[in-house]
Amino acid sequence: MGHPVWERVAVLCGQLSDRPQLRQVIEDGGGGAELAFLLEAIRAANDPRPERIAELVDALEQVLRTVGLGSLSTRSFLAPAAESNLPPNMTARATTVGWTCPVARCPRVVLREESAGPPACVAGDTRMRPYRVHPR
Repeated sequence: MGHPVWERVAVLCGQLSDRPQLRQVIEDGGGGAELAFLLEAIRAANDPRPERIAELVDALEQVLRTVGLGSLSTRSFLAPAAESNLPPNMTARATTVGWTCPVARCPRVVLREESAGPPACVAGDTRMRPYRVHPR
């Protein structure tokens, strides 16, 4: 997951999840096959080659530019702390603070403030995985 292309995949996945009509825009613009190959590669059990993923994302960006939409940018998040401290003698359960890629392919993160429940992961064809903070 260390290759920079996964940041672009995260943006695309987020845009497809938030705007389902974008899939039709891509297909109408001639990028349907590339989108299908990309989603299939991301869902595959074995790690896809980042170079091939980059080629597919580049092709999709070209389609987006052709139809008058911008290219995929990156979005960075501050990683939530893995643990939080509680005062002595207090206990608490783990708390979901956000969601991450369910197939661990991209760095997409959706914080709890951005969504009331687990958002969709179009690439993984499922809901995103909860990210929990475990109090000490």
